[in-house]
Amino acid sequence: MDVFRQLARLPRRFKLYLLWFTDVLAITTALYIALALTNHQLLPMDNLLAYGPFILGNILIKTVVFYAVGLHRSVLKYINADLLWKGVVLSSVGFGLLLSLLPYPDYSFVLWINDFVWTFLLVLGIRSLARFLVYSESLDHPKRPVIIYGAGTAGSQLAKTLASGREFKIVAFVDDNPQLQSQLVAGILVYNPVLLPKLIDDHTVEILLLAMPSIPKQEQAAILNSLSSLPVTVKTVPTLEEIVSGQTMINTLLPVNIKDLLNREEVLPDVSLLSRNITGKIVLVTGAGGSIGSELCRQIALQHPQQLILYELNEFALYKIDLELRETFPRLTCIPCLGSVTDLTRMASILAQYQVNTVYHAAAYKHVPLVEDNAGPAVLNNILGTQVVAEAALSHGVDTFVLISTDKAVRPTNIMGTTKRVAELIVQAIANRSSSTRFSIVRFGNVLGSTGSVVPRFTDQIRSGKAVTVTHPEVTRYFMSIPEAARLVIQAGALGRQGEVFLLDMGKPVKIYDLAQQMIYLSGLTPNVDVPIEITGLRPGEKLYEELLIDRTKAAPTQHPKIFTAQDRTTNLVDLDLCLDPLFQAAQQNDTLTMMHCLQTLVPEYQPQGKVRPLASIQARSDPDQRA
Repeated sequence: MDVFRQLARLPRRFKLYLLWFTDVLAITTALYIALALTNHQLLPMDNLLAYGPFILGNILIKTVVFYAVGLHRSVLKYINADLLWKGVVLSSVGFGLLLSLLPYPDYSFVLWINDFVWTFLLVLGIRSLARFLVYSESLDHPKRPVIIYGAGTAGSQLAKTLASGREFKIVAFVDDNPQLQSQLVAGILVYNPVLLPKLIDDHTVEILLLAMPSIPKQEQAAILNSLSSLPVTVKTVPTLEEIVSGQTMINTLLPVNIKDLLNREEVLPDVSLLSRNITGKIVLVTGAGGSIGSELCRQIALQHPQQLILYELNEFALYKIDLELRETFPRLTCIPCLGSVTDLTRMASILAQYQVNTVYHAAAYKHVPLVEDNAGPAVLNNILGTQVVAEAALSHGVDTFVLISTDKAVRPTNIMGTTKRVAELIVQAIANRSSSTRFSIVRFGNVLGSTGSVVPRFTDQIRSGKAVTVTHPEVTRYFMSIPEAARLVIQAGALGRQGEVFLLDMGKPVKIYDLAQQMIYLSGLTPNVDVPIEITGLRPGEKLYEELLIDRTKAAPTQHPKIFTAQDRTTNLVDLDLCLDPLFQAAQQNDTLTMMHCLQTLVPEYQPQGKVRPLASIQARSDPDQRA
């Protein structure tokens, strides 16, 4: 077979001549068989010479028609039976006309039918044999056995595509639908899912392909949970929307997306809300290089703003998002601006220079353990930075200001959540004295794939063979995807009237330990056998459970069915300033105890875990000389 594969690597023109020659051979042989069947005997060579013009005319008509319909341009690996059928029918019609015009006594309808049938069989047979010889696997390169879960349209298309490749061999379908079980789909038997363990063992299957892209998330999560204990790696096919939009193809196999395990549908956006504060407007995003900020920029770019201003302190992060947006949206006017959100002069000059209409404030320090050990920078960045940007927006006539907050701001037990709660109070206090700028706040849970998310860490640990670390077996969190969070922020800005806190119906919280187990299972490994799960203990400031509301009875609906408003405690800026000034002074002096006292005064519900550590004790923990 290696000889035939060498032929497949020859220049396209040579292969075209070779295909034409085989077609001529097939057409001539088919006509000879048709004449022999019509005359009930094999024709001697001297009789064939008398049919010379007849045979040449047949060859000419059929090869011209084959070339015209594209049979000689089609790729051998993907034989198109419809195209072949079309070519044979049209060429046979032309041959029939030739028979009716030429004075051959042997002409009959039977001869035409025999020639049509044998032409189709021989042309198809030669191509099928050539494909088998060229693309079949040798014994030293066996295909990997796989099972497809889902025998519907996506599954059958996937099976046909993979059958023409060299990597996978489909050994079985499984499907929950009883009407499909025991039937053949793409020539492969469909089994009941209860037989999966036996099928995996019998065929030594290591990969299972989930080909059910259109089923609801709840059903998909249930199926994935049922597969989690099997010794296989599960991969999925893309959704129909991804295929139709051209983002990927049906034969693209994807790792199981962690979103599929969350047992909730993404919140669908209201298109009118997405464009309201963006289309044709000048938009500024602070923290534009971060996980949320960069996705905000991508979503904003889709809504065609007049200008998009990227405000970011980290030079490399700013360079990356600016480059990405310029390449992805060449018509978008992007303006990268280096600067800190605590720099009032820099922020005011940018707002004045570009006459910004909408501000999305995403800049913040959000990693709980790091913020716990670096309270001063967190206070300045998260609280002072918010005050600076919000007051600058008010002073320079910005139409809409949206603060990105977190569920950790509700009854916080850590400095990060407390600083974000103070930021919320500042925005609400400024909103109370604003008659032009609309201020709003959006509060949501953990974001999948962000720089601080647990999911990438679990993935890296599993990939490297390390123990997966979970802080506590009962820790639960709400989750959403980064694009979903960014769209929520945009819609909240459009819904806001003045000072509201918006939050999302995020479904049921997810237990982190269960999430770790599922990720290990779906990597084809067994928790605490192949990959250990290590309980490390709650980190400073970490809560077992997060919540989105302080008082669940005070959640009000909005025009979006999955977005609600919280009616939490507010205060005025005068009262806030009494604590903010000493708080900022303590932050600049790294006075941890004073900062904690000020934060507890500002947020009475703040309940720090354990004894408050002064800065010196934190430094001693990391300084070898002081530890000694």
